[in-house]
Amino acid sequence: MADLVSVTQAADFIGGLDAVDETLKLLVDAAEAMFEAECGRQDVPFQLAQAGRVERLDGTVRDQLFLDYPVKVLTSVKLGYDLANPDETLVVNDQTVLVWSVGSPRLVRNDHRSFAPLVDPAGSSIIGSLRDPRRLRFPGYVTVTYDTADDLPADAGLAVLRGVAAIHRQRGAEDVSMEAIGGYRADLLPALEGDPVWQRAVAAHRRIRL
Repeated sequence: MADLVSVTQAADFIGGLDAVDETLKLLVDAAEAMFEAECGRQDVPFQLAQAGRVERLDGTVRDQLFLDYPVKVLTSVKLGYDLANPDETLVVNDQTVLVWSVGSPRLVRNDHRSFAPLVDPAGSSIIGSLRDPRRLRFPGYVTVTYDTADDLPADAGLAVLRGVAAIHRQRGAEDVSMEAIGGYRADLLPALEGDPVWQRAVAAHRRIRL
């Protein structure tokens, strides 16, 4: 279900359409899904604020981590595989240890340590490349619990509205069906290649995987 754009907004943007039209809803969902795919965000869709989100990351030899969504409230950061008996629990409001800010997805460890150093079973540090095969046996689990802020950027919403309008112009409402949704991507991308709003929004919100 689309979150960036409502059916009412799409109807107003295009003009002359009924906001309760199921066809328009399909168009909105299709355009937002395509925008998220272009941004590499199929598994992390744009959405309203979410409470109690839990993410498990690999913090091996890293002093900063990036969550999937901007933070509203940071609840806990636990290091280690066993959540019932973590290797360390960071004090989330102690900026000498951990730095974060509302509206940003970034967590930075501020005590000159990584979230998870490379260690061997005896507890001594392993000095080596991130490609060291020993690293794979001792993943540096970091479990973060937090409330997310809204992730509904206005420029992404405008891009989706323009995508809905482009689909509507190019395909016409009469041949829109659930079965046809899969074909929109190939037809619509050429129409949006020269759209600076769509291209800038995709570039701004493309997900970079570390």
